[in-house]
Amino acid sequence: MGRKDPPPASSPALLKADAVSVAFEFDCGLFAPASRFVAVNRVNLLLKEGQTLGLVGESGSGKSTLGRALLRLVPSSGRVVFEGADLSRIKPKSLRRLRREMQLVFQNPFGSLIPRLTVAEIITEGLLVHEPALSSRAREARACQALEEVALDPMMRNRFPHEFSGGQRQRIAIARAMVLKSRLVVLDEPTSALDRTVQRQIVDLLRDLQAKHGLTYIFISHDLSVVHALADEVMVMQHGCVV
Repeated sequence: MGRKDPPPASSPALLKADAVSVAFEFDCGLFAPASRFVAVNRVNLLLKEGQTLGLVGESGSGKSTLGRALLRLVPSSGRVVFEGADLSRIKPKSLRRLRREMQLVFQNPFGSLIPRLTVAEIITEGLLVHEPALSSRAREARACQALEEVALDPMMRNRFPHEFSGGQRQRIAIARAMVLKSRLVVLDEPTSALDRTVQRQIVDLLRDLQAKHGLTYIFISHDLSVVHALADEVMVMQHGCVV
């Protein structure tokens, strides 16, 4: 699969996390005390623009939970700073404006796309929220451009997800993140449900998009060969801690 070129040493910091923790409370019954499970335990990291951080570990190690905590998708403690803005203190309205800069690509290409929407509707759903003034024609043009960037024929934009293969669906999911011109993309095991040949194609695509748009990735995986092909640095987690 090769290797990606590292970002310049002078690249500025995009994301910084200090002592980020995530804990879940469980109700054990009427007469039993609630139990507490620490999924992520005081994790620190620094991510530069154009960098790819590989996040690896066994199932249940806290990788995906950490990725969602960094995007403020699950409650957490600690401090997360994105482009100088402290996400733990920022108001919801301001956070909504930053949402377009931070996107998530899910693991399962068969479950992450709404089956009743066309590909164009799936890709442009975020534009309805973040660029509501865009005309329908402009949204359609952006959908076509996003599909071209992930090497899919724009003529297929009016088809539904069930008409595509797993690899094509993952390209659609990537296009959905790209259409908002995001700067940080968290990729949560995006190749684990794909065969080796398609994995290699997706890795090449992600590298090309990163080089073209200066994207920053957090790549979550347990496949070390895929991580080796994409990551500049690797963080290993076990039982919620960085080891």
